[in-house]
Amino acid sequence: MAQVQLTLDSLGDLDDGAGRIAINGALAEAVKDLDERGEDGKAREVTIKVTLEQMAKSRNITIDVQAAVKMPSYKINPTIAEIRVGQKGKKVAVFQQHAPDDPAQTTID
Repeated sequence: MAQVQLTLDSLGDLDDGAGRIAINGALAEAVKDLDERGEDGKAREVTIKVTLEQMAKSRNITIDVQAAVKMPSYKINPTIAEIRVGQKGKKVAVFQQHAPDDPAQTTID
């Protein structure tokens, strides 16, 4: 096998192609999340980190590639709950499943 120079183009060839799989996987995850909930108007960020470290008493180095995806947190609309006294006198929060804005709602239109 021929030796390959480390370049942007050869990052994907590291670890028998695992570099390419990691980077493409992170890109695919960001695109998928944009497709599913991109209407939130927030950007997704893919960071590729390449770490080079010299091995002790050697001219050899280690090359580590990491691909990370930064996405907005999953968030739901707020639900209003009411604090009540539950079993054994403990305080509990209760909410109406079908009326998230009114914990006292008793009928459904």
